[in-house]
Amino acid sequence: MKRVLPHDQDADDLENFGMPPLTSRILARTVRRDVTDTVCLLLPGVERTTGAIWLFAFENLLAAHVKEMVREMEPGIPEPQLNSAPFAIGLMFPISQELRRRHDAALPETPLLSCPPTRSLPDVPKRLRRGREIHAERAEEILSGYGTSASRMLQRQSRVDAVTELVKNREDLPWGSWTTFTAVAAMQYHGDILPVPGRTASEKKGAERAKAEAAGQAFTLARAIALDTAIGLIARAGVEY
Repeated sequence: MKRVLPHDQDADDLENFGMPPLTSRILARTVRRDVTDTVCLLLPGVERTTGAIWLFAFENLLAAHVKEMVREMEPGIPEPQLNSAPFAIGLMFPISQELRRRHDAALPETPLLSCPPTRSLPDVPKRLRRGREIHAERAEEILSGYGTSASRMLQRQSRVDAVTELVKNREDLPWGSWTTFTAVAAMQYHGDILPVPGRTASEKKGAERAKAEAAGQAFTLARAIALDTAIGLIARAGVEY
């Protein structure tokens, strides 16, 4: 008798980015468990706040538009390899969903989607604050070759504006901004157990190597855009500490 696996919406979301069904299930489980555990470790108490609402808005906005952003930056990347850009964001989808589940398990009387915004300020550990500085420098290194400092700042502000417009109540932006940054940072931290396009490019030859390098470039640019946007959200909230 064929075993029917339970439905996994997180895996379905990853399949939309071209992942095979079984790989999507394994990857969704890894992000839900290992990566989200790291988010909760780095930002204590996040699962009891409404920060995940901001992460959900951030993920969906960038997933829809980051491919075009990367195309404008590097028009020479072929279309198939450009798909690595939205994939870099889509990998994060299970984090916001798992944070919602953990919130609702901890506070069943106030489910996340009907919970008042968390108005308190996050007590951001020194380790995470230092991580923001390191990731800000890294994102700037990657993006510095694309336009002037002023033009990049305007692009960041535009992305931040777009995210904030998706969330009606902005009283919890301090938590939302740090939740978003911590999620991207956790994805970076777990890069050794997550798929990274282009990682094995040096092992390939000829056209296959060029394709892998292009996919890696699209992925790297998308992740840098995500970090830069999250850092912009923190600045917008005024909680850089």
